[in-house]
Amino acid sequence: MARVYQFDICAFLVLCIIIFSLIVRKLIKGRANKMFLVLVVVTLGCTIADMVSVAPMSSMGGVGPEVRIAASYVYYIVHASILPVYSIFIGLVSGTWYVYMRDNLKVKLMFSMPYALNILLVLINPFNHWIMRFPGGNYRRGPHVWIIYCIAFFYMLNTFVYLVRHKETIDRSRMIAFTSIYPITLVSTVVQFFFPEYLIEMFALTTSLLILLFFVIKPEESFDATSGARNITAFKNDTKKLYFEGNAGSVLLVKVKNDNSLVTLYGLNAHQTVVRKAVARMERVFAEYTMKSYIYNIYYLSYGMFAILMTGKYDPDKLCDDIEKALAKPIRLGDIGFCFENSLCLLDVPKDIPTHEELMSFVDTYDKSEVESGSIIYSNLGEQDKIRFKFDIDKYIERGFANDNFKVYFQPIYSIKQKRFISAEALLRLIDDEIGFISPALFIPAAEKSGAIYQIGDFVIDSVFRFIRDHDLEKLGLEYIEINISTMQCMKEDFVDNVKKKMREYGISNKSFNFEITETASDFLQDVLSRTVTKLHKAGIEFAIDDYGTGYSNLHRILQEPIKIIKLDKSLADDLANVRTKAVLMSTMQMINAIGAESVIEGVETKETADWFIANRCDYIQGYYYARPMPEDDFVDFIQANNAAV
Repeated sequence: MARVYQFDICAFLVLCIIIFSLIVRKLIKGRANKMFLVLVVVTLGCTIADMVSVAPMSSMGGVGPEVRIAASYVYYIVHASILPVYSIFIGLVSGTWYVYMRDNLKVKLMFSMPYALNILLVLINPFNHWIMRFPGGNYRRGPHVWIIYCIAFFYMLNTFVYLVRHKETIDRSRMIAFTSIYPITLVSTVVQFFFPEYLIEMFALTTSLLILLFFVIKPEESFDATSGARNITAFKNDTKKLYFEGNAGSVLLVKVKNDNSLVTLYGLNAHQTVVRKAVARMERVFAEYTMKSYIYNIYYLSYGMFAILMTGKYDPDKLCDDIEKALAKPIRLGDIGFCFENSLCLLDVPKDIPTHEELMSFVDTYDKSEVESGSIIYSNLGEQDKIRFKFDIDKYIERGFANDNFKVYFQPIYSIKQKRFISAEALLRLIDDEIGFISPALFIPAAEKSGAIYQIGDFVIDSVFRFIRDHDLEKLGLEYIEINISTMQCMKEDFVDNVKKKMREYGISNKSFNFEITETASDFLQDVLSRTVTKLHKAGIEFAIDDYGTGYSNLHRILQEPIKIIKLDKSLADDLANVRTKAVLMSTMQMINAIGAESVIEGVETKETADWFIANRCDYIQGYYYARPMPEDDFVDFIQANNAAV
């Protein structure tokens, strides 16, 4: 009976194109992609064996029946591997395979025994001819070939059940692609069973592989066009699978601190060139580790932010050093060399970060944070250093409220004109039961992100208002207490109304306090702040700009609002040895006084610095030279002792 083998020729050509596409487009990284390549290669081998076993090759040298018989055996052996490999591929894509197979002897036996039986039946076929026979050198099915079909049906049923059981780990398009193989394969198997002369099974399977390539591998969803690396979606999916499977791995975060400068100075085209070269350099570094059974994927998460997901044993110090050296070399842009300023952070997961949600939160925080250049191995950090990276800071904020760990300290402010302390700044402190002091520079941004800033803001205002109510500021020689407020608080429409309500509840005057907000916040929230400041001013509440000198320092814009006090940042006091800084400070303080506002210098720590500001007509001085922030009772004792002596 003549066989129609042209379907196999079509399948062969398509499978070769798929393999070529996978290699050229670099879609063979990662366990799932590698297994897909294995599946395609196995299918290709099966297709070749199928063609050799039936094609009219006598015209090509008079190939004898022995070649056809050998090809038939190869076909059955290779064909037996297709569905088991497909099952593993599904498990790897869903991220459930290792969890499914780990430490479960029953599952392992159920998966492997039918495959072993299939191979055994083929190997003993020369003795019993159960599966196939070759009368006159021509292929004929054996009496028990139905066992092979039953085994294939078992794997198809097992894989389908597996898909249904783990459907929550696979998106809709992938699920449709995975299940499409069943009707296609079933129809082709039935057709070939009843019409054995039509060899369409491998062509049908190849069609299914094309569907998998388009809808499961999804290169357009996994790769970033700018860098040529995998994108943030792929990073989320791959790390989620790692956690789900319970495997150990490492994540190396690489942050390019001067990435914005690259875009600003050279443009987007140059930026793309540099980013691609950076990825290529990291690829070369990791290629050495790959030869040592080291698996990795490089991801481009956002502008200036890379991540590398790794599994395998390595020297963390050497790895970070190798990456730093690779990126430290200038990248040529014509006649100009661009040098990266990088910060690296190496994480062991899930050891360092126990959940996927916490990992993504850490990555987001690290991306947005100001971190120093150099490399950091997270597992080597102490608890205080980990807090510096704002990891899981929400836990400490929540525990701070539950355990009464938030405290309001007061730092006196010295009046040069009156030669006494006339006010104080209320400063929030978080002192955790386990790790001690946590800087506001860490927990305030985290609280703004989570929304806890509103609870923190209410706590500070209530604490200060209670202090004012319980102490006679006039007897202490104080005029007002300064309260820092967040930009998030200012954005609330009812903020000023709530302040008025609290003033009535505590029975305090609008002159007994004022609010501070940083200059850098006013740079990007001018409209919101303007409305808030206007409402506060109408209510008789004064407003101050804090940390002046750290932002754009647009004095004209700031003083369009009814600002009473401008507080000069500590960095200006620290740089007083610089002649230019002195000139700027003198000019700034004269301008502030000329428009009727008052100036405060923060961070004064020495007598020499204090004397210079006194001589140059600064209004107030705040800093360690006069007093450190202190708890309420100590603050009251300090003020009573010092102001009474005036």
